[in-house]
Amino acid sequence: MRSKRRKDERTNPDLVAEESIKKNADLGGFCVDTIPPKGRGVRTEVHRNKGDFLLTYHGELITGEEGNKRELMSVSVFRFFFSFKGKQWCIDSTLEVKSGQFLGRLVNHGKGKEQNCKMKCIEVNKKPYLCLFAQRDIQTGEELLYDYGVSDLPWKSPCQLLTVKSQAV
Repeated sequence: MRSKRRKDERTNPDLVAEESIKKNADLGGFCVDTIPPKGRGVRTEVHRNKGDFLLTYHGELITGEEGNKRELMSVSVFRFFFSFKGKQWCIDSTLEVKSGQFLGRLVNHGKGKEQNCKMKCIEVNKKPYLCLFAQRDIQTGEELLYDYGVSDLPWKSPCQLLTVKSQAV
């Protein structure tokens, strides 16, 4: 006998993430928006519940060593370093996909209570994938924000103003 699924039950968010990864596509219901003074960011177009899968951080999966080499050649805010099964890895999302899909790379850093999602590593077909999940309920139109987990981000340091003296002509 089949059991009926109750209305208030939802699909396991990890399984939703896995299906999105296998389809190689973001879920619908997100948009890119200009968010001063940050630049671009991602907003949800529908209400999200705490625990929901949101987006995958897509890019090229490389070793942590290769990621560090690339950082020495050109610093990028789109390289995400992480550990998986005792090894260091990096997802290099420096190159933006022209189609406008794969929005996870555009989710901005948030601090404290403004954070509404968190990054989680899940394994699909023996490969690691970084996925964003709702840390709390997220309202329609709200910007997605998570803690990048890096303490020395350039925008966390106070700007130093330089005084330029003009010379009389």
